[in-house]
Amino acid sequence: FNKLSRRRMMFRSIYIQPLKTIIAIMISLLIVWTIAGICFSKHKNVWRVLNGILAVFSFIAVLFFTIVDRTADGIYTMPFIRSIEHIKAQPELIREMIMNAFLFFPFGLTMPYAIGSNKITENNRKKYLPVLITIVTAFLLSIGIELIQHLYNFGNAELSDIIMNTLGAAIGTVSYGISQKLLN
Repeated sequence: FNKLSRRRMMFRSIYIQPLKTIIAIMISLLIVWTIAGICFSKHKNVWRVLNGILAVFSFIAVLFFTIVDRTADGIYTMPFIRSIEHIKAQPELIREMIMNAFLFFPFGLTMPYAIGSNKITENNRKKYLPVLITIVTAFLLSIGIELIQHLYNFGNAELSDIIMNTLGAAIGTVSYGISQKLLN
């Protein structure tokens, strides 16, 4: 197998997991990351660098899985319309929506810790700014991916993908919010 085939197989092995498993993984990671964020509060620079590396890796994985080896299928500007129309005939579309959220979840989990302040602040606006930056970045990244998919015929360009991707990143940021709340 070449490297691209191995990556496709890895992605496929994740994609075929039962949805309960995917949701359990997300919840487990939220708990572990929150605890780790609290435990690393004395070593914020190490935690920040680790999360920065993981955020970059997550970004690269998102680009790989959304742009590489895709074929054109159209553009859907009405959120979830394709899904609603076909949900009974193709229950796989629910999996597709959840997996879109799961794809951006690691980015949302790691990015706020990577860009967060090393200082504990009482100012709630500044304390949660990394969450806002992460969600907006995920939203813009998702828009960029959908535009590339449309312009270069790399798969479906769907508004529902943008929504689910952003939701996945937002769910990932919950860990940062909880750890910041517990540290103060």
